[in-house]
Amino acid sequence: MNQQLMEIYTQLKQHDAKLSQRRFSTEYLERSEAYLFSNNYYGRAVSKNAVIALYNNLKSIADTWAALYAETRRERYRLNCALYEGLAAQAQQLVFAE
Repeated sequence: MNQQLMEIYTQLKQHDAKLSQRRFSTEYLERSEAYLFSNNYYGRAVSKNAVIALYNNLKSIADTWAALYAETRRERYRLNCALYEGLAAQAQQLVFAE
């Protein structure tokens, strides 16, 4: 599960170059700044609750971009919505994995 989660992080980082693992841990996983680092260091899997938080946050961001696109019809808003919806779908698969 950690590898798939890091793939989501990498895709987000391509979209937001300033995204760090610390910020990803706090803003997307709703955990402490050191959560990802310590899990990777000790070889622990990310908790289901963290993955659910990730899904909820990505879906919420996608919904916000969708609403902005509906109002303005700007293409970049549609592309951002598609990005976050795709990442939310990946996170949802992790929730039901195992």
